Amino acid sequence: VSLEPNNSQDQSVQFTLSQEKLSQEIIRKIEEGSIRKGMLKALTSQEIQSKFLTALDPSRIYFTKADITLIQQEYPITFKDIESGKLRNLFNIYNLYQQALLAKNTYDLKRLQLGAEKLDVYRGKTAVVRYVDWADSLDQREDRWSDLLAEDYLEIATQQHNLDKVFDRFKERYKLKAQALSEQTSENNYQAAMNVLLSLYDDRTQYISPVDNEKFSTEYNLVGIGFASNVQ
Repeated sequence: VSLEPNNSQDQSVQFTLSQEKLSQEIIRKIEEGSIRKGMLKALTSQEIQSKFLTALDPSRIYFTKADITLIQQEYPITFKDIESGKLRNLFNIYNLYQQALLAKNTYDLKRLQLGAEKLDVYRGKTAVVRYVDWADSLDQREDRWSDLLAEDYLEIATQQHNLDKVFDRFKERYKLKAQALSEQTSENNYQAAMNVLLSLYDDRTQYISPVDNEKFSTEYNLVGIGFASNVQ
């Protein structure tokens, strides 16, 4: 079974009228101030969608070709929608990505329960794996996850002597990843999804939520100093 949107999860982006208005204001500010303003306006819906998917999953490890076909058919993204803040389709795509993140984390934890000897660290790949196309099937996607997990472990293990302790620490790191994913809120994911969209303009502009902006300013005593687009 491939991915389908599941907006019942607390972590998913729940698109609301206030988010629509906020999104519209963010894009308005970007279109007014970015040196690359208008660049999305010149693109077709398919081109915008393709750029968003590539920015979301540049390594091609979370979606399958079936997922991409579903996304292309069901969740078009037009500049008119972006400009007006109507980003429900964009957030549906991001929610699919979030589900895939959770699925990969669950898969990784199950593999780690089998022990270091089951990680297939000598499958012939020692450099960082990169894929040029989406996986043909869920099985192939899991093969990619297995390769990436093995590479991650091998990179650490080759630098250490006590492999038992290394593996224990490695498992703990993935448990912490699972905890961090479980603690994500809808607002966290709204912010992340918007920043993927904003990366299509440039890689320096970011939306920071009022809560995160306050935390950042308080922690670093930077009230009044900003280098990101923050709309409240």
